[in-house]
Amino acid sequence: MRSFDGVDRARIVIALMCTLGLLVAVVLARNSDIRSQPMSINGDTLGRDTSETQAEYLQRASKSLVEAEEKAFALVIFNHAITPSVAGRILETISLERVDAALPVATTAIALPEPTVGTSRADVLATQLAMVNAPEFIEAVIVYDTGDNLRELAVVPGVESIEVLPSNAVWGAFGIRQVIRDEIHSLNN
Repeated sequence: MRSFDGVDRARIVIALMCTLGLLVAVVLARNSDIRSQPMSINGDTLGRDTSETQAEYLQRASKSLVEAEEKAFALVIFNHAITPSVAGRILETISLERVDAALPVATTAIALPEPTVGTSRADVLATQLAMVNAPEFIEAVIVYDTGDNLRELAVVPGVESIEVLPSNAVWGAFGIRQVIRDEIHSLNN
């Protein structure tokens, strides 16, 4: 008659090793600090950092605009919060390749489709804001175009600054900070 003692011992050893491995994994996961702190954004980010002054941000944005050559994503900040119709007029002063998102006052970026025949950028902005119940005033937009076109847009009245990402930035893989305005700046506009 065959003895299964060797097989039974092997099963017990395997079960104990799996239990021990699971216990170690639980202990390591429990001591992980990833849940107690906000995740940091890895990669490129558009917008003013909370540690920057307005002047520092404007200088950094200006430098990125001067250095931009190829097509890239850019944050276009208006002088103050404006309506979709005013934003549409500003954005249509030059032929932008793409307007990807709008940043309404005090909310997250809203993705934008391209206008269809017979509609304007202002129509698209108003429609998209209404669809998500966002505030009707826009502080900034994310656009995609060449450095030359972005510099042309930068001198249009109503545009405060344009910050350009490196040309290898990919839509959806970079952070977008909410527009931060100094209190004095906001009250004067």
